Amino acid sequence: MNTKELGQTGVMLPELAFGTWQYNGTADTLRRTVEMGGIFLDTAERYRNESLVGTAIKGIRDRVFIATKVLAFSPLGRGPQSVLNSDSRSALDRISKETGKTKVQIALNWCSLQGTSHPITTASSIEHVEENWGAVGWRLSPEHVRLLNESISFQRRSSMEQAARRLARRVLRLVGRR
Repeated sequence: MNTKELGQTGVMLPELAFGTWQYNGTADTLRRTVEMGGIFLDTAERYRNESLVGTAIKGIRDRVFIATKVLAFSPLGRGPQSVLNSDSRSALDRISKETGKTKVQIALNWCSLQGTSHPITTASSIEHVEENWGAVGWRLSPEHVRLLNESISFQRRSSMEQAARRLARRVLRLVGRR
């Protein structure tokens, strides 16, 4: 499985993270995610699913990296439909036929190539988990990446907005220490 650094921490994690915000799957499905290599879990107390996450990782907690408030670039937004709807040239269809991968797998693979971010996935069934994790362990060709970059339009945050967000996080951390 391909890994990448989490920001500039030196911590190497799988390319995809698994989010538990509004998660409606079972503990078994979440555990299957971890067993398939999905050891990077994004959760938070406010999600109110600590018991379910705890049940899913019981006995394997030492294999799991749990993060809260992960800031990850993802044109997937609230799901793959945003990428599918933005594919003005049917690039996902073409690449799917050429690679034998699903559109979701292609979109996740493409997202994982965008800098140091870790796209956050979720799934409510084992089949969905398996589809998501079919997005890793292979790479889109440079031609496919170029085609997707040209075909899928979404709004990226400007470097100014990214800097403003980093500054705001630092200020909030400093204020929180007082």
